[in-house]
Amino acid sequence: MKFRKRFLKTPIEAMRILWQAQVSFIAMIFTGRLHRVSPAFAERINLAVCGVNECAYCTHLHTKLALRKGVSEQEAAQIIAGHEGLVAPQEARALAFGSRVAESGGSFASQEWDTLVDAYGLKKAKHILNVVRVINAGNMCANTAEAFGEGVVSSRRVRFFITYLMVGPVAFMIKVMGGYKRK
Repeated sequence: MKFRKRFLKTPIEAMRILWQAQVSFIAMIFTGRLHRVSPAFAERINLAVCGVNECAYCTHLHTKLALRKGVSEQEAAQIIAGHEGLVAPQEARALAFGSRVAESGGSFASQEWDTLVDAYGLKKAKHILNVVRVINAGNMCANTAEAFGEGVVSSRRVRFFITYLMVGPVAFMIKVMGGYKRK
């Protein structure tokens, strides 16, 4: 069976995504409550990104967290599958933005950013971007560790191994925090 999940292949790619996540995480800590999205909304964004990246560890963890924050099982399953039918219209743009950022490997077009800012205002849009960057990095780290464990390697084996060494500790923390167990 071919490994189809998105994962990091080079140390440069890992450094970029980890740096963005670290800066975003720090910014989230200092964002005032008025400019944050609700915990349930943040978990919906997390689930949308997890659905794109197919990260089993993060999907497991964030589904549990979303259920605790009031997201229904049906809504969580739909978001992970890429359907936003049960999502409130005012949240749909953020979920779509998160999905596109994940699909593009962490980048986005200025037009997409402008649409997000128009919908939520600059400060809330920055918070949404930070949520997306942190979960995307977590997904990519966990998927890279899984790819390494399954023997998936690029033609540049040494670079992939170095990449794995960089992201392995993050993936381990995600697995432990989420209480994930393979079936």
